[in-house]
Amino acid sequence: MSTTLCRVVVSGISSPAAETVIATTPVLAIGAAAQSGMQPGGASSQGPVRISGTIDVTEGTSGVSYTVRCRQGTTVSGTEVGAALVDTLAAAASGLAGFSFEDSTNYLAQAGGGQYVITVQETSATVAGTVVQLEMEVEI
Repeated sequence: MSTTLCRVVVSGISSPAAETVIATTPVLAIGAAAQSGMQPGGASSQGPVRISGTIDVTEGTSGVSYTVRCRQGTTVSGTEVGAALVDTLAAAASGLAGFSFEDSTNYLAQAGGGQYVITVQETSATVAGTVVQLEMEVEI
């Protein structure tokens, strides 16, 4: 049985060639960190955390694909969670893809909890694409 920690929905975000943060979770915590007043996870110890959802992208006019990553923290320099998803998409085309990342590092049990971001990076895009909508859930 899983417990949903949060659900995040964003829309209309530019996705240029540089890796860009598209969505950020609130601060989440489990175990002792949750007992100190952070967003509760409903569990006393961390099993794997699953970050999953869907992303609807319109590719830039010269792009050929886009990469979706999940990272710990709030920036593109955070530790990458799982393998990146690379989706081929023709220039100026739109596409919907699912993603799922699993974090088994006990990251959310640290003092103060933690956050996750979903990032997107367009490949060969001289004109930025658009994340039309992204929906994600974080579960333990």
